[in-house]
Amino acid sequence: TSLLLQDTLQMSLQRYVNALLAIPGAANARAIYLPSQAEGLTSNAAGGRIYTHANTPSGRLVRQGDGFGLRFNGTSDIATTPDANILSFGDGTNDSPFSMAGVVQIAASAAVRTIIAKWTVTAGREYLLTFNASDGLVFQMGDESVPVATLRTSDAAVPVNRTIFVSGSYTDATGSATAANDITLYVNGKVVASTATNQATYVAMEAGTGVLNIGSIGGGGSFFAGILYMAMV
Repeated sequence: TSLLLQDTLQMSLQRYVNALLAIPGAANARAIYLPSQAEGLTSNAAGGRIYTHANTPSGRLVRQGDGFGLRFNGTSDIATTPDANILSFGDGTNDSPFSMAGVVQIAASAAVRTIIAKWTVTAGREYLLTFNASDGLVFQMGDESVPVATLRTSDAAVPVNRTIFVSGSYTDATGSATAANDITLYVNGKVVASTATNQATYVAMEAGTGVLNIGSIGGGGSFFAGILYMAMV
């Protein structure tokens, strides 16, 4: 006799999630957003965090293998999850190593497009992972008390209208005035050439109280345009 086992949709989705998370290594991930087939105005995503959408995901879901992506319109689509201590990586004096990542398909656009950000003028500018108007990948950290931002930008544009995995890691090897030197950018798992923009007065991020944004910076603006399959910090 033989036994034929067929995956349920949930089992297939879990395999898809596990495969995505294995790319950057997510054992200590603080927040993960992955669109699901049952996506509503609020969703319980991987890691147990609750995300709230500004616009209903209905009609915007795109199947990708065993999982789904969500199409962002570049003007108003955004998801947020509440502030938590574990979502901050600086105390105003010292920074901690951390990474940000996304599986995305960005649309060509002469505008900044944000994957993930904890960055608001009123509740603290901490960190963000974006594409600039030239399609370069940008990893940025802010010292709210100055205020200044230290960042690293890829020298070449990333591919548009193609599914890619992008990420950036900060090691805090030197920190402070040379913090941008501690950032490495990756596209599809490979280190890409990039340029650091350091700030002599940068000390460390401060633990702000703003929400974590998926698809925009805090308070709106710099909206993501394209399809987002995963965002993680």
